[in-house]
Amino acid sequence: MNLRTRSSRRMDFEVTAKMVLSGALLQLVAQSSFVLGSGLWLGFFDECTVLATILVTSLTLITMTYVLERNPAKYVRTIVKSGRMDLFLAMGVGAGVTLVIVPYTGLEKLLLRVDHTLTSLILVILSVSMGASLLRGDRTIGVVEAQEGFAFLSDEEIEDADLDLLNSRGLADKFASIVATESARGAIVFGVDGPWGIGKSTFVNFAQRTWEANERVIVFRFEPLKYAAEKDLVRSFIQELSGELRSRFFAPELRPLASRYARILKADPSISFPGLKLSVDPDGSTIDEIVSDVSQSLERVGKRVIVVIDDLDRIDHETVKRVLFMIRRSMPARNVTYVLVYDTERLVSRSGNEETREYMEKFVNAKISLFVDLEALGSFLREGWKTSLPQGQSRQSTRVFGLQSILSELASILEGSSGGQYVGLMGNIRKIKRLINAMLLMEMEFVELNQTDFDRRDLVHLLLLYLIYPGIFRDIYASEGENRLGMFSLRPVTGHGGQGYENDPGLAVYLDRIEPAQRYLVAQLFEVGARDLINQRPSREQINTLACFNSFGRRNLSAYLRLIVRSVVPDPLQTEALYEGLLARARSGEIFKEVLDDTVLKENSGAHAKFWGALAASAKSFDQAKLVEAISTIVRLLPSYESKIITGTSPRSSAVYSLAIIINSAFGDIIQGDAAETSRAESIRALILGEGEGEGLFRALASPDRGILGIHDMLLFRLLCCADRGNQLRNIHLALVPSHLRNRLPSIRNSVVVEGVRQLSQIAFGIFKARYIDQGLNLMEPVAADTSVDPATQEVVVEDSFGKGFIAYQLTNTLAPTGSGVGCGYFDEAGSEDDCGISRVMNGYLFAGCFVPTSEANRLAFADYCLANFSRDYFDDSGPGPTRQSLEQGLDPQAFRDFWREYGHEYRASGLELLNRKVVTANYSATYQSDLLGVWDVLDKCDPIESAEDESALGLDLPAE
Repeated sequence: MNLRTRSSRRMDFEVTAKMVLSGALLQLVAQSSFVLGSGLWLGFFDECTVLATILVTSLTLITMTYVLERNPAKYVRTIVKSGRMDLFLAMGVGAGVTLVIVPYTGLEKLLLRVDHTLTSLILVILSVSMGASLLRGDRTIGVVEAQEGFAFLSDEEIEDADLDLLNSRGLADKFASIVATESARGAIVFGVDGPWGIGKSTFVNFAQRTWEANERVIVFRFEPLKYAAEKDLVRSFIQELSGELRSRFFAPELRPLASRYARILKADPSISFPGLKLSVDPDGSTIDEIVSDVSQSLERVGKRVIVVIDDLDRIDHETVKRVLFMIRRSMPARNVTYVLVYDTERLVSRSGNEETREYMEKFVNAKISLFVDLEALGSFLREGWKTSLPQGQSRQSTRVFGLQSILSELASILEGSSGGQYVGLMGNIRKIKRLINAMLLMEMEFVELNQTDFDRRDLVHLLLLYLIYPGIFRDIYASEGENRLGMFSLRPVTGHGGQGYENDPGLAVYLDRIEPAQRYLVAQLFEVGARDLINQRPSREQINTLACFNSFGRRNLSAYLRLIVRSVVPDPLQTEALYEGLLARARSGEIFKEVLDDTVLKENSGAHAKFWGALAASAKSFDQAKLVEAISTIVRLLPSYESKIITGTSPRSSAVYSLAIIINSAFGDIIQGDAAETSRAESIRALILGEGEGEGLFRALASPDRGILGIHDMLLFRLLCCADRGNQLRNIHLALVPSHLRNRLPSIRNSVVVEGVRQLSQIAFGIFKARYIDQGLNLMEPVAADTSVDPATQEVVVEDSFGKGFIAYQLTNTLAPTGSGVGCGYFDEAGSEDDCGISRVMNGYLFAGCFVPTSEANRLAFADYCLANFSRDYFDDSGPGPTRQSLEQGLDPQAFRDFWREYGHEYRASGLELLNRKVVTANYSATYQSDLLGVWDVLDKCDPIESAEDESALGLDLPAE
């Protein structure tokens, strides 16, 4: 008799004995229940027949319902299908033995003496238990709906073939077909090898669907990670496998077989003597015998088993070896096939031994390796990920739209020539889903990236560092965050090819001490070689968008870090992207006024100024008609713009600067000798001066309804048109000079400079003289718009934006072409003698009218003027203060001194220094009580003998805008 036959007979005896015992116990329970129930029935029937009938009927219905819910017919069919009719016979024998023996034991008489109350309690407990079980089975707990907007992408493997976005189904079906075919021929171990997150579990899910289509195949999935806390992983495997098989077909012999198998594998009972070790088998079974019994059970029911062991690389190396040994010992079972799912590199890493690779080859007969398909990942990033979002939430469409631009950029990176560099970083669905979830957690889907200056690729790289290498990201944040300037941002450098950029020396040291994958990401963000900025000047777009620029004038990287760490979105009004988008709308045909009124720029003069600045920077990309429209729109909107200085200059002045640049570009470049030279020059001149075409924009800037600010705009534009300023408005400069002088440049440069602004200067003074001098109005008189009262101190605060000071300076100064612009005072009111006639008239207007202390308004005008003209060239330890040069700038020094000699004593006697009044400028504040006496002292020290000597030094300071 061979081992297999002996083992099988012992196995049958054990199962048969258990079935006999089961039949005996069931018969005993049935007989006892009948005796107790009969006695209880008779007792109730004698007392109340109706109650007894109701109780019996109710209990019968509950019992029958409970039994039917358990579907006993299914178990009977399973046993019949298994062919083990001998087990029914064994149970019948057991029941028959009980039926014969019980009458001789006196058990029936003993049960009849049991009190009916105890019987009733037992019956009630049983009835309540069955009824509660039925009620629990009928009730289901509804799934709690996710709160609106807080659903993330699930990290679970895919089971639905419709969600196969990586095209795994086809390969999985082929693999499943081969496994099913080969497993029918004999025992074999297959391997599915691939890195973490590549979709091994999803691949096996698809294969399992093919296997389960064959009713003769039983698939058992074992995941070691679920039993990580178990000390005996092998026992858990055997018990789970045994339970799975017994749930699929009737095989009562599997439970004892599984217990003995696990016990033999796990234990090694032996007796040790010096130099001798004797093994002891508790029941005489061997592993081969047990495996043979399991194989016979499977053959008997015509089943084959495919055992899938997933995440094998997630358990410790010793347990892996035990599982592999268990598989090897079960190989004699021809109808059991194993599919191992693992990552070879991870197994080698966890074991710390390269021989693990060869060790696996001894156990795995055939292996399929899964690889990253970057094109499939790109497709997932562009479209597929949307199907993973929970459906039915109103905010999901917003999420899709908000994140798509970032994910599309990542898709382009993966599909590009450098995609292989990102395989370890984002080379699988699981990592991509974690990146998407991280962005959802930051609420980045609500960031309108098209209205920011963020470069999508740089944002992707910073997000990868944030998610995968948080230590590197912390280093960047510590160095560059919160407006710090560290080693990661580029430094400007000037070379033979113009201005370029270079890295801080510390960056190279930093890159040398980090891992290659980390080094690659950091280099893509900050290294000049990767950014292609070594030998060329960056474009305006690059300076506005790239993270490597983080200088004090352009805090790009700080903005990226604030977005990722604190979800702080840059103000769209401060971004170049917003204005570029609006310019694109205008370029497509929309009129400028509609573009400005239909956006967040509406009624925001600072934003308007930025828009016109952006237009001026890209004026060459617009046609002439569109630029002329823009010029007309700026002139029309100027009165609505804020004139007070906000940052460096006022929005109104900024718009005038942009206006000049746009005019300079509107008609093309004036090139000497070119056929279009004269036509372009005449077009610019006509636009500004209106020769033959109305009054021109120069006069329109100072139309009467615009008041003093209009005159300010006109004089600022005149200053910009002066070639002596050295700005880039060459076309305007050439257009404003007579053609016979234009052709003699640059030999008579100074003459050209003077002639270029002569007419503008005389027009400007003529307008001012007609409105103020001839009308007897005081330009310097304080107005209510510039004056307020501090509610805490009751101090009168005068806001000085240099508007009046700028007008007075431009009309009085007599500067010749020296690089600061020719003053209006250099010219006469008419003609070409240039005897400073305008300056003499203006000085007489100021010193014989505006500043004469005949009224409180005149005295305040002079005091405010002096306090607003402290030196801005030299601040000593005590701060800004009055100097002779700063007080006299642009004015006739002799006229100023004569004025003070005549009226100085009146000002000192006026007591103005006692007033609670303050003058506020863009750079400092000065009060009457603390500063005015110092002004009087400086004016008292003016020496008329030195006036001629000092004239050349006066007026060089142009009041700031």
